Amino acid sequence: MIAGWREYKVDTYIISFFIFLGILMWEVFSGGKTPYATMTNVDVVEQVTRKGYRMERPEQCPDEIYRIMMKCWRDVSNRKYLKAGS
Repeated sequence: MIAGWREYKVDTYIISFFIFLGILMWEVFSGGKTPYATMTNVDVVEQVTRKGYRMERPEQCPDEIYRIMMKCWRDVSNRKYLKAGS
């Protein structure tokens, strides 16, 4: 392993995929809007991981699809791969 590089486990990639999938679904059902458009990257990390922020349901998004998005994003703040030093 190269010094300074972190070793990731398979579950890290799976969880990341689900977070990505939820954001992609949000983009599709919002008509291609930019997610977190009013936030900086630092703000997104702070709001999502520490304050539990989740994007609102896009107007054209059925409730069932939004529930799937929320499942993709659940417990992001508690996932060990997002915490420093894990």
